[in-house]
Amino acid sequence: MPEDDQTPCPLLAKDGTCLVYAQRPMTCRLHGLPNIDCSGESFSDDFCTLNFTTGNPLVMSELRHPFREAFRREFDLLGDFSEQLLGRRQLELDTFIPCALLIDFEVTHFAV
Repeated sequence: MPEDDQTPCPLLAKDGTCLVYAQRPMTCRLHGLPNIDCSGESFSDDFCTLNFTTGNPLVMSELRHPFREAFRREFDLLGDFSEQLLGRRQLELDTFIPCALLIDFEVTHFAV
């Protein structure tokens, strides 16, 4: 969300802790960080300025992650989920974050 948006996440408990932290969706994992793939490909170079006050996160190799692979796996999961839910594969679903509460990550298998 933009820094000036004060809308709280619907998955926060009354005490402010995340209800799905261990299984949080990709969008939550990426919030406030630049999304730079291990290859150097940038998926988003936006970042929260409150997280990085002393350095440029765009050049920090320790923040790089295999995003292309993670996104592929997430799209595969979303396609499987939408096919079971709707009877057809769909790769875009609005307001998908609350669905994290419904996914049983113990039995979900990712295509390799």
